[in-house]
Amino acid sequence: MLFRKALALRETDPEGAAVAFEKAETLFEAEGERYAAGDCALGRARLASDALDLELAVALATRAAEYFVSRPTRRAEAFMLAGRAAAAIDSLIRAHEYFQRAAQSGAYRAAALEALGLLDFDRGDLEGAERHYRSAWRALSDSATVLEVAGLHERFAELAMARGEPLGACVSLSTALAVLETARSADARLMEARLRTDLADLCASLGRVNDAIREYRRVLAYYEAAALERRVDRTRQRISALQWRSRGGESKSA
Repeated sequence: MLFRKALALRETDPEGAAVAFEKAETLFEAEGERYAAGDCALGRARLASDALDLELAVALATRAAEYFVSRPTRRAEAFMLAGRAAAAIDSLIRAHEYFQRAAQSGAYRAAALEALGLLDFDRGDLEGAERHYRSAWRALSDSATVLEVAGLHERFAELAMARGEPLGACVSLSTALAVLETARSADARLMEARLRTDLADLCASLGRVNDAIREYRRVLAYYEAAALERRVDRTRQRISALQWRSRGGESKSA
């Protein structure tokens, strides 16, 4: 009963949900229901993460992982949450440890390896990042989502840019966009708009003005359909600036 109450309260009353999860965990643990207790601890960890109480999120997620010793997928899920929370507070040694543990489960192996690559990338270890990203790519299952596949292509684009290889970044971004075009979910469309903006910016920096304008126009169509007025205005400004540039505005003003 308490567990169902906590689930019902997650959106409307997070504090009430946390209290219900805590009480339910105590009861389940007393009754020897360790998996159910783990579900409660993990529920509290998610709430703490959403509230940006990240140290508490780490503590609760690692506790949940201990409940799930004989359930590797759930254990990996808990370690992924702990790793992301630890990384967000720059506790990188702990984050690395948690992601390594999560990588031991097939279900979360690709995501954990990608996360390890991000840690490498953020500290400037580009070779380590590439090694982990390629391992993550090999670990992707046939059931991988469009967002997961496109996300890894985005990582390769970031890696190419960090190495001063903008053309390689263009290829990776274009590949990610081709993947996203096969989906119609709201999350996929939002990611597509973000990556297409990145591609347009990159094209503009390379002097490929017409390509940049084409990509911005596709982004603009999405923002107009979604009624995101600020982004509509910003994208229109970028298009206008590039059109002025393509007409020789820079040379005229000089």
